[in-house]
Amino acid sequence: MARYNAVTPQVIDELKKIVGEKYVYTDSDKLEPYSHDEVTDPHYVKLPEVVVLPATAQEVAAVVKLANRTLVPLVPRGA
Repeated sequence: MARYNAVTPQVIDELKKIVGEKYVYTDSDKLEPYSHDEVTDPHYVKLPEVVVLPATAQEVAAVVKLANRTLVPLVPRGA
């Protein structure tokens, strides 16, 4: 079974290098909308450690590679 790591300041710095500082959220007020989907049951609400908004396929690939390398879980979200 895989063991995952928490997001570290170094991971956040690398994410900012990949997508730009304004596309990496760590403030709880910006994280809250990403803590759930339309399900309102509090059992399913989980505040993320960081939210990243990549704009290109290359940025997505770099974020996924970073998550794999650092063993940080990745939860994609789309519409």
